[in-house]
Amino acid sequence: MNAITRSKVFLPDRGMALHLPDSLGISEGAEYELIDHGVEIVLMPVRPPESPTEREAQWTKMIDAMRALGPVGEIEVREPIEFPDRPGL
Repeated sequence: MNAITRSKVFLPDRGMALHLPDSLGISEGAEYELIDHGVEIVLMPVRPPESPTEREAQWTKMIDAMRALGPVGEIEVREPIEFPDRPGL
């Protein structure tokens, strides 16, 4: 998954294009966001927006999982951290 592959930019009818190898598993027509970090460009797939129903279902599932953990037990008190005296640092 972390293989390094080289590719060249080419000029189709309009704009520029970059050939992406089939091994990346990107299907034709897939939509991606390009994030420019200066020396590198990151491609991130555009995810369809979640419906309010899906979002609510995710929150409900998470809250149910947290409730299943039960109440918090006794809270432990940490021992104090002793920092050594290190002159010059």
